[in-house]
Amino acid sequence: MTDLTQARPRDLGPSGWRETDILDWIRCLTDDRDSLRRSHHGRPMSSADSTRLQQFESSLDRSWDLVRQRRARRAAGQGWDDLSQRMTELVESHYH
Repeated sequence: MTDLTQARPRDLGPSGWRETDILDWIRCLTDDRDSLRRSHHGRPMSSADSTRLQQFESSLDRSWDLVRQRRARRAAGQGWDDLSQRMTELVESHYH
């Protein structure tokens, strides 16, 4: 499985998450979700793994929503500081 901590920017700086950081995070989530699915090919998932799969799916959906919102705000000339904070909260919640 991918080490998701490597996808977390160590120094977000004043502008917060960059789009490339978010896309790296999404790639890590996708890799781990796919690995979990492959590990159960032809076998039922345990309750714990089913919960992990749902967590991956939820985190991916929320991450893609933030990417779309960020792009829309950028196109409209608006800032995205509050979305950057939401991304940080999403990543932190994924680990708990």
